[in-house]
Parts: sequence; C-alpha cells; structure tokens
Amino acid sequence: MKGSYERKYKQCARAPTRTHSERRVKFSDTYIKQKRKPPKLFSEGDSEVPVLRIYVHPSGSVKFYYAYRPANKKNFTRIKIGNFNIINVKQAKDKAKKC
Repeated sequence: MKGSYERKYKQCARAPTRTHSERRVKFSDTYIKQKRKPPKLFSEGDSEVPVLRIYVHPSGSVKFYYAYRPANKKNFTRIKIGNFNIINVKQAKDKAKKC
C-alpha cells in the first residue's frame, strides 16, 4: 500500500505536460512569415480567436483551420479555412468567427 502511494505522489509532483490549448499567440502576418520549417507537424492557436489554429507542415506550408471539440467527443474536429499564401490572418480570423 505504501509503494502505490509513493508512485502516485511522484506522478503528481512532475511538471505538467504542454498541451495544444497552451500554445496560444497573437497571430499576425509577420509572425507567421517568420515561422521556420519544423521537423514534424506543428500547430498553434490564436489568442484572440480561440477556434483558429495554424498548422505548419515540415514542407513549410502554413494552413489555417477552424478547430473545435464537439460536445461529448474526445477528439477535435478541424475544418480547413485556407492556406497562408492565399489568405491573410485578418481574412482567416473573419472566416473563423463566422463558422
């Protein structure tokens, strides 16, 4: 009994892991242009419009998505808004607000 308590305590004492919802920044055209190619798929959310996310692919392409979690569902649902080279941040925010 004592051993299991110590294991649970050690698990709680660890630093919390970073989740998708914690990666929120204020999107701007210059901020997204400065993003480098990540080694794997990377996403960030907008601090002003919580449902707007960008996904940066290893190829360097940046895509806007409307991401939300339906009621009583475990996973997020994503709807593509567009590519960064076609629409800018302001247009993507307006589209995300309308969805």
